[in-house]
Order: sequence, then structure tokens, then C-alpha cells
Amino acid sequence: VEHKADLNAKDDDGWTVLMYAAVNGHLDIVKYLVEEKHMDVNAKDDIGNTSLHLAVNRGYSDVADILTKKLNELCVKWWKEKGFRGLTVLELKTDSATEEVLHRRMTEGIQQLKDMSIRSRIGCFFKVRRLKKYGYKQKPTSHTNT
Repeated sequence: VEHKADLNAKDDDGWTVLMYAAVNGHLDIVKYLVEEKHMDVNAKDDIGNTSLHLAVNRGYSDVADILTKKLNELCVKWWKEKGFRGLTVLELKTDSATEEVLHRRMTEGIQQLKDMSIRSRIGCFFKVRRLKKYGYKQKPTSHTNT
């Protein structure tokens, strides 16, 4: 990080450093990468998994909480994203604590999208666009279906 490394770089399987931190449950590193380094929380590996899929599959509810909070801030409908074997994170078998986090954050995300005025939705789109311009690779999503 000190030497200006590209934190969104991917290995041969399409994994980022955030994916490795998430799959291993390293909460402090995930927080740092998401909150301080603004890493792409919705990046996908070669088979379609995001960092969230990897954390949920391992039952890391605290990591899932950080990732879903950021995804909600970016207006991403993460609950519809498919990864492991074509499954969404809600379809993965996990522990009850992780399920509770996912359902709470999904409810918050859906409500946030419902409450947004057209002006806010446009603002969200431009927020993502600005982040992308400065190195964050998040793609804006449509807000028509929840």
C-alpha cells in the first residue's frame, strides 16, 4: 500500500486483496480496504463471486455487515448478485448470525432505494461515477426493481 500498489488488481483466478481478506475473516483489513482505500466491493472473480459471497460462504457475519453496508451506500442490489453455483448470498447456507445481517441489510437497502427521490438516485449515480473516476471500479446499477 505504501508503494502505490493497485489494490484492485486481480490474481489468475480474478481475486482481489479484498476477496482474500473477506474469505479469511480479517475484519480490520476489510474495514481498512473498504472505508479507507475505497476498494471495489462488488468486484467479481472468474466464476462470479464477490467478496460478500466469499465471506458469507465462510459465515463471517461481521465482514458481511461491513460489505453490505458499503454496497447499500453505493445503491447496489447485492442480494440479486449470483456467485457460487449460480446462487445469491441469500441462497448460500450459512449460520444464523450471518443470515440476520444479510436480511437486515437487504431490508435497509430496499427501503433506501424506495425512499430515494429521482434527484437522490441521480446523485447516487454521480457519486459512483466520481468514485470510479478516482480509481473505484464500481458499476452503477438500475433502480427500477427491488
